[in-house]
Amino acid sequence: MKKEREQSTESLNRFKAWEKEPIGYKLIYKYARFCFRLFYSNVFVVGKNNIPAGKPVIFASNHQNALMDPLAILFAADRPVYFLARADIFKKKFIARILGFLKLMPVYRLRDEVDIIEKDKQVFKATAALLAEGHSLGILPEGTHTPVKRLSLLKKGICRIAFETVSDSSFNNELLIVPVGIDYSDYEKQGSDLIVLFGKPIEVIQYYSLYTQNPNKAVSKLRDDLAESIRALMINIDINGEYEFIHNYSEWSANNSLERLSNEQSVLAKSGENDYGNKKPLKLSIKSGELNYERYKLVREEVEHLKDLYTNERDKYQNLKENSQFVSSNMESPSSLSSFTEKYTSPLKHFVKLVITWIAYLLNFAPFLLAGYFSRNVKDPQFKGTIKYGSALLLFPLWYLLLLVVGSIASGFLTGSLLVLLAISTTLLKLKYTS
Repeated sequence: MKKEREQSTESLNRFKAWEKEPIGYKLIYKYARFCFRLFYSNVFVVGKNNIPAGKPVIFASNHQNALMDPLAILFAADRPVYFLARADIFKKKFIARILGFLKLMPVYRLRDEVDIIEKDKQVFKATAALLAEGHSLGILPEGTHTPVKRLSLLKKGICRIAFETVSDSSFNNELLIVPVGIDYSDYEKQGSDLIVLFGKPIEVIQYYSLYTQNPNKAVSKLRDDLAESIRALMINIDINGEYEFIHNYSEWSANNSLERLSNEQSVLAKSGENDYGNKKPLKLSIKSGELNYERYKLVREEVEHLKDLYTNERDKYQNLKENSQFVSSNMESPSSLSSFTEKYTSPLKHFVKLVITWIAYLLNFAPFLLAGYFSRNVKDPQFKGTIKYGSALLLFPLWYLLLLVVGSIASGFLTGSLLVLLAISTTLLKLKYTS
């Protein structure tokens, strides 16, 4: 009964937050979320119950994949979230208005050549007002994205914003920081897998008495505790010089463990036994995204094991490394489940997938080619996934409108509508079931 009341309260608060939003934002949000779910084969969210209902929240996440990281938080949290972004992208008024509509706010750095103190005061006041109104704030405290599964040193800005917000006279609510861990099977490929993990919230008020006595010490303490909480939610390979081996070996080990589990379940099924213990059959897990999460846990467990060996039993670690040189050469796509799940796909399904893919490409060649072209010409590789997703977001609706117009002119409105319907349906099948 208590759980039902809590769920009801959370739903009510989420509804109130959405109630304040303009209809334009709601429509864009729903369309962008729909496309986001198509971009990734599986999006598995863990710990959503850790997001407190009815309280101001700052989401703090690791940062590995450009703008896909804030989108992952936004859609997984299922509530409006404001994000802080580099001030230099707000220079043009038109762009600034669009970014403001999408709930992005500028944050200033020394390189921006402005009065940092005055601008920071404005940011603190704006964030305090938003949080006091019940909105959520998202911050990527590493400050920059890195294409590795490792948490960089967190910037102190998030802690200063939190303390200044609590200090603001207009802010009378309890402020919480929810740590978030994000993991991708591939940073740029459509059809990859995504996991978003929400951790236990950190109460800023617990550090406030220390802040009133020694602000610098309080900021450092909160930053260190937040970093520890984020690390606990992600795969964190932080041993210099050993990243490639630990990453490859842990991925290979996870695939082996899944293969072994699959074989054990097959034996049980053939023997007529239905008791799988606490583990669900893999065929059921593949569709729900649970398989990817199970694999993530296996990878993380192996990473921590290897790090422990490196720190405490260096000889064993070196022997394992020397005897495992085959790992890198035998792993074409170490962070993907495709090589594992392909074994459970029948030849008929392979053929059907191939047919759907080619029909989708033929009917939608322009948006597919253009999205690929734009992403390939991006200088920063970490923005490739973002550009590919953003391009598709805009190009496909324009393409369907063009198909409707051309088809209607050539053979009538009904023909044009059927052509668009076929193009849309094959695209959805291709993105969701054949990638």
